[in-house]
Amino acid sequence: MTLQCPRCVRPLDERKTARGVLWHCPDCDGRAATVPVLRRQVPPPAVSRLWQEARGSRHPSSHACPACGNKMVEVHAPDPAGNIQPVDVCPLCGLVWLDAGEWPSSPEPPPIPSGLASQRPTRSSVPPHSTAAFDAEPTEWWQWIPGLLGLPIETDAPARRHVPVMTWLLAALLLATAFVTFPDLEHYVLAYGLIPAHPGRQGGLTFLTAFFLHGGLFHLISNLYFLLLFGDNVEDALGPFRYLLLLLTATLAGNWLHLAADPRSTVPLIGASGGISGIVAFYALTYPRARLALLWRFFLFFQWIPIPAWSMFLFWLLTQFLLALLQIHGATSVSALAHIGGAAIGWLFWFAFESDRRADDA
Repeated sequence: MTLQCPRCVRPLDERKTARGVLWHCPDCDGRAATVPVLRRQVPPPAVSRLWQEARGSRHPSSHACPACGNKMVEVHAPDPAGNIQPVDVCPLCGLVWLDAGEWPSSPEPPPIPSGLASQRPTRSSVPPHSTAAFDAEPTEWWQWIPGLLGLPIETDAPARRHVPVMTWLLAALLLATAFVTFPDLEHYVLAYGLIPAHPGRQGGLTFLTAFFLHGGLFHLISNLYFLLLFGDNVEDALGPFRYLLLLLTATLAGNWLHLAADPRSTVPLIGASGGISGIVAFYALTYPRARLALLWRFFLFFQWIPIPAWSMFLFWLLTQFLLALLQIHGATSVSALAHIGGAAIGWLFWFAFESDRRADDA
């Protein structure tokens, strides 16, 4: 992969240092480094502040990212010496571009070995969008909690332009519903859960009310976590109205696919996972290179493993198809078919979203 200087529009030289790979422009003396590599070179708190500001920045840079070509954002954050300087950051790739003189203690390119000055590598051994270039360690202490529960975390989230009001509102409604229903859960599940043998109960409203019911604390926490983890970026991409439409249609599609598998069943279907599966699918397809990580445990040994969103989604989807076979044969109480139906709607929304975006760019 060829990285180009955003100022000189010429190929950057790849330089390998003891602490990672960086890219250098010999014409303007600019440098590019990934956030994890930068953390190894300068005080990590300064880099963490830079990255947090980049994820919430609304100030687009005039430069394109040397790696992915998307517009970077201009971040005004203190450098390691405490001086405020504008720095260009790509929230999608996690690449930081430093002009000559910016961040004086940032990594300096090592000299080109004699005899190789004319050779400029055009392909990076560790491109900035590869998970090998990124640390999988969490940046926030609370991320260890979902990690210990076996849930993925975001290590490099896509940039967000708006406050995810609808996502937070839905999370609050799910929590409020749990607070009301958990003391007498069986009553509410039987009254408002979706029963395939009686889909017309409550005037058909159980297709919607089942979304807000959960069978236990972990069922609720896991669905809330995935809603908050991925919903904010999906809402930001689609806007509140289309975001709610995605959730609604994904929920209904998941319910209908579940009903089709065993229409005579009297076991209620509850939970928001069908609709949230649509969010997960849209997120993974829209941000395939977003960085996730899983915590691998072996006795007292812990290791965070970086995984791009597309591979996590592919693994999850294959798992759902296997679980669907078990569901059809009555070997599991998890409705994988509802997840597959919701994910299919997420794919359709992504396809329409991409088509609209390409038409706007044309």
